[in-house]
Amino acid sequence: MIGSLRILVGPIFSAFSLCVIFLLAGCNQQPEVNSREAMDLIKQVYTACNTKNAQRLSDSQKQFDQLLESKLLSPAEESAFRKIFQLAQDDQWEAAQDQALSFAQAQVR
Repeated sequence: MIGSLRILVGPIFSAFSLCVIFLLAGCNQQPEVNSREAMDLIKQVYTACNTKNAQRLSDSQKQFDQLLESKLLSPAEESAFRKIFQLAQDDQWEAAQDQALSFAQAQVR
């Protein structure tokens, strides 16, 4: 009885694990950037967060504002950057760094 239960539970657990992984991956999707300038900004923001450097973050926000003014960011890109900036401003540097890294990794296709 226990042997047959083990045979049944193994595949079910594996399938469940895959579903959870796919769901989590889908919840953290980042937008694709539309310009070289946006890609450069991701790098700047990541560096600012990685080094916990408020001045670099401020410089990145100025660059972000310029890209917004020039209409070089999509609404999805704008939202992704705003989330990272807010985390860093809330002194959640590690979470901001993770978001910036996730954003950068989403550009690798």
